[in-house]
Amino acid sequence: MKTYTDVPPGNDRGLSNNTVLSLFQESQDQIWVGTDGGGINNFNPLTEKFTHYPSTWEDKVASICQFTPGKLLISIFSQGVFIFNPATGEKQPFTIVDAETTALLCNRGKAVNLLRNTHHSILFLGEHIYIYDLNTRTFSTAIEQEEQDIIGALLPIGNYRNTTYLNDTKHIYELDNHTNRLKALYRCWKDTTINSVSRDEEGNFWIGNNYGLVHYNPATKNTDSDPDLSI
Repeated sequence: MKTYTDVPPGNDRGLSNNTVLSLFQESQDQIWVGTDGGGINNFNPLTEKFTHYPSTWEDKVASICQFTPGKLLISIFSQGVFIFNPATGEKQPFTIVDAETTALLCNRGKAVNLLRNTHHSILFLGEHIYIYDLNTRTFSTAIEQEEQDIIGALLPIGNYRNTTYLNDTKHIYELDNHTNRLKALYRCWKDTTINSVSRDEEGNFWIGNNYGLVHYNPATKNTDSDPDLSI
């Protein structure tokens, strides 16, 4: 395993900031890296060289996803979402629904997380899920269950067929990409909080929480804890 750290400006052998907030692999030779105050970097694992973008220095890039050909969407903490052009290094603000919604999401002290969940749609994850249709350039909102509040930041777990999996600090959700309906699959109780989630090839979830590691089978709804990884 090889590690990389921050380097002086102009050096292509490391990061512009040594704290990584987000990653997005666009292709085999392009990995986009969002840093905590050093903006966005491009890493080529074949040449092991980095490209830094001075226009994004001091930006905290919390999330990155593909937008249109040749352009990315980047979410910058406490600033908003921007269209980023790697060819020019320029970024321009992106409006989420309207000016009021954009201000509400981007000025709340939390990052808006991004996910390209289908070839024609992008999820903007905030207090609710805003779905952007790339073909019509319009937004819709995911249909949530009654009395189901999203707690903390919504994070993407991944896509499987026609379903997108997400989590907040208390729940794992499934979003039907056809109907745009959001349903909770799993909830943790009392003072337990979810720190990370991964879905394996058999459809089971591995949940890292403040007490250790939990295995959840959504088919049987059984939950097992790993005693060797419990606090």
